[in-house]
Amino acid sequence: MQYGPGVLAFAVYMTQYQLLPYQHTAEVLNERAGLGTSPGILQRAVRVAATRLETTANAIRRALVAAPVAHADETGRRVNDTILTEAEAEAGNFPCPRRPGTRGRIKQSPAGNLIRRLREHRNEVLRFLTDLRVPCDNNQAECDLRMPKLKQKVSGCFRSDTGGDAFAILRSCLSTRRKQSDGIFNSLVLTFQGQPPMPQLE
Repeated sequence: MQYGPGVLAFAVYMTQYQLLPYQHTAEVLNERAGLGTSPGILQRAVRVAATRLETTANAIRRALVAAPVAHADETGRRVNDTILTEAEAEAGNFPCPRRPGTRGRIKQSPAGNLIRRLREHRNEVLRFLTDLRVPCDNNQAECDLRMPKLKQKVSGCFRSDTGGDAFAILRSCLSTRRKQSDGIFNSLVLTFQGQPPMPQLE
C-alpha cells in the first residue's frame, strides 16, 4: 500500500515531534484511519524525511557555526545501551570545543568549585552585560536538548546511530521551523511532496 504525504507527515510528526513510540503511532493510524501501517513503515518514513531534510539541517548547522552568538549545551546519546557523549549546539549537532579535565587539584565543595569557575571565567560569565546579543542563561539550549533526552526516556535508547541521527536532523529542522512560527506539520507534508522547506537563516 502506498501512503500519501499527509499520512507520512503525520507519522513523522507523531514519532519525532510528539515522541509517541512507533508501535503506538501505528496503532493510532490503524484504529482511527483504518490504515494497515506497521512500525517498520513508520521508521522508513522517518528515514526518508531525514534524508530529504539533511540539506536543510546542514544549512542550519553552517548558519549556527557562522553566527556571532549561539546557545550551546552538551548531552549524551544512548545507542544500543552505550552512551555516546556528544556536544550539541542549539537546533543542531556539531562538536563544540571542550576543555580537558584537570588533575591533581584538591577536592573542593560544589560551592567552592562554582566560585572558582566563576572567578576563572568571569569575562565569559558576565559577557551578557557588555554584549546584548548574548543571553544571560543557556535555557534555550537546555530546552532543545530536553527533547532527545525525553525521546530516550520514552524509547529506552536509539537502536542505531542512523535512528539517532535521523532524530537529530528532524528535531533540528522542526525546532527551527517552530521558532520561526512556521507550521511543522505542513513543513513535513512539503518534505514528502519533494519540496523540503528552507528556514530563514539570517
